[in-house]
Amino acid sequence: MDDLLLQYRACGAECRDDYLRQVAHDNGLPLAWVRRIADRLGEREDFGALVLICETRQLQGAAECQTWESVGNSETPSDTRREKIFAT
Repeated sequence: MDDLLLQYRACGAECRDDYLRQVAHDNGLPLAWVRRIADRLGEREDFGALVLICETRQLQGAAECQTWESVGNSETPSDTRREKIFAT
């Protein structure tokens, strides 16, 4: 966790929550949406997959964030975490 805290601080955030707010703001996305994605990915992906997903959503338009709700709640066993995240 110390390594992650140092990374958050290197980005100008005091903690993970501050960092998630920054990512949401920088990409014009709802904070609640960014938190849900971050929680599903885990802290180790805060500087990798989370940023990639948020940047992709920013380009597609924040209005499409609602798509995540239906995909993220899918109960099909064939759905993997990555499929859910990148499904549009």
